[in-house]
Amino acid sequence: MYTPEFWLPHLYRDTPIARALVRLRVTRARQILTARGCTRIVAYLWRPEFAPFLDYAKWDAVCYHIDDDYAFSDDDVSLDPAEVRLIQRVDEVFIHSPGLMARKGHLNPHTTYVPLGVDFKAFSSPAPEPSDLTAVPHPRVGYAGHLKLHLDWQLLRTLAARHHDYSFVFIGGREPHPEIEPEIAALAQLPNVFFLGDKPSRDVPGYVQHFDVGIMPYRMTDYANLGSPLKLHEYLAAGLPSIGIPMRTLLEFSDVVTLCSGVDAWSDALVAAVGSEAKEETRIRERQSRSREYDWEVLVGRVAARMIAALESDE
Repeated sequence: MYTPEFWLPHLYRDTPIARALVRLRVTRARQILTARGCTRIVAYLWRPEFAPFLDYAKWDAVCYHIDDDYAFSDDDVSLDPAEVRLIQRVDEVFIHSPGLMARKGHLNPHTTYVPLGVDFKAFSSPAPEPSDLTAVPHPRVGYAGHLKLHLDWQLLRTLAARHHDYSFVFIGGREPHPEIEPEIAALAQLPNVFFLGDKPSRDVPGYVQHFDVGIMPYRMTDYANLGSPLKLHEYLAAGLPSIGIPMRTLLEFSDVVTLCSGVDAWSDALVAAVGSEAKEETRIRERQSRSREYDWEVLVGRVAARMIAALESDE
């Protein structure tokens, strides 16, 4: 991985000097790759603001990977014209969710649906219980992911108060959304709620495996319908009973994920999920079987095949 030299700093304001420095960093990175023997170089972009990179060097292929709707709006908004131009310009587009495919997949004929995946072995192989989780009583209702505005905080507060005999456990860092701070503070006052903070990726499987239920408690919005929860396949690979909202990505997993709307439905789903039937070996194997096909090695292979096709078409 190339780390730019100190004399090529990143400037956070869009100025002529900042753009010149970016151009120099791109040129420098390309020089390093060429010196190492690379003869074909692919530009792989993850955000629309990186579109100018395409004009800073000559590329043998250009890929654009869409893992979110970058308007981040709860309501349906018009497509960003700049992103539309970028999508139409690149050689290959990769999109993470069915909702995003419906919204942007028609803009470039070389578009591939590549869902978010999981390190199946890491989440399905038994891991020791983390020390800060040991003291948390069962049953544990767990959420593994960023604490952000798009979660249904009112739902979570109501469920935690109603099911005072369940432990609600949150692992993950906080997004810079000031609106959620009062919600987190109110939840943290409840004796059965535990915020364990952000964790290194390598440690997350140990937490998820020692939950009793995995939850995806998002607010049902247009933005949610475009999303693809990374935690979906982490929960399933661990064999966890899982509950989520009827967002577009989760609909095809309704055989292994309980989808519900409203406090009462969520409450009933939690009771069922901690029951003995949900933990039967047959159900665990069903969840893990669905998740196995989303192993990162499988999905990365799909991306690599399309990148090779793009390079070959340029010959």
